[in-house]
Amino acid sequence: MTELFIAFLKKKGYRVKYVKKHTETLLPPNGYGYQRLGLPNGTEFTIRHPDDVANIQKYSFKEEA
Repeated sequence: MTELFIAFLKKKGYRVKYVKKHTETLLPPNGYGYQRLGLPNGTEFTIRHPDDVANIQKYSFKEEA
């Protein structure tokens, strides 16, 4: 659905540079498919045009300790 919405926006003259999505945990299937827990557990951030980012540097949390 996200890609269809981006295609729609592109036709309207918009350029989507980034996509941000909140994620949640799915529980194992229970016979009716996957169960939604409904608790957010993270955020995905996608850069659709990496050339727009001028300076990306490697980062490590271990270096903070």
